[in-house]
Amino acid sequence: MAVLPAPERANLIALAGRQARLHADALRASLPPDPAPALEAATTTVAQLRRERADLQAGKAGHERTEAGQVARDLLGTATRLRAVEEVANHGRRWRERHAATRQLPALAEAAALAQRRWDAQVAPELARLDAETAKAEAVVAELTTAAQRHRASFQEPGRRWLEAEHTYGGLARSLDAYRRRLDGVGPQAAAQRAPQRAAALPSHPGMSQPTSGPDVGPSL
Repeated sequence: MAVLPAPERANLIALAGRQARLHADALRASLPPDPAPALEAATTTVAQLRRERADLQAGKAGHERTEAGQVARDLLGTATRLRAVEEVANHGRRWRERHAATRQLPALAEAAALAQRRWDAQVAPELARLDAETAKAEAVVAELTTAAQRHRASFQEPGRRWLEAEHTYGGLARSLDAYRRRLDGVGPQAAAQRAPQRAAALPSHPGMSQPTSGPDVGPSL
């Protein structure tokens, strides 16, 4: 059997490497899209909406200086004072304490009712809006969670084929590099310095690790 000259052999390996690269790229493009980034973003949105609702109810953080936040704090403070005075009026140890507390109750009850009306007008609508947005975001999270489960199941076989194609390309690239080094007389130390650059050139896909070991599938030269 005739032996090809060295340049032709190198060109043949390079051509096989390009074909393997194209095949691997085509397989990677056909992989099902990964919903993980969208799921993470939707989960973050739900957490932010829940935190904003809690802050509004307490009148703190971003709502500390808003009118709605002040109304929320007024209701909380008035309701707390009313409960405390009712406790003394009903269970105070001394008659004088119970009598004094009882006299305060009408004014406190009126203030609490006013605070509740202001809360209903200014805070409740905003809470309803946040609840509606949270419900929509939670529905998105549920949908993307199901999509992520389907993705994991459907990704296994095409992902395996893609990694095999990447391995084939890597083997051909290493074989071509080794062959050219022999032709050029490049020593092993220089070759070792090139290895990290070749490894970094391989693409990656979320959820799949790159092949780092295993038999060289390139042609033996």
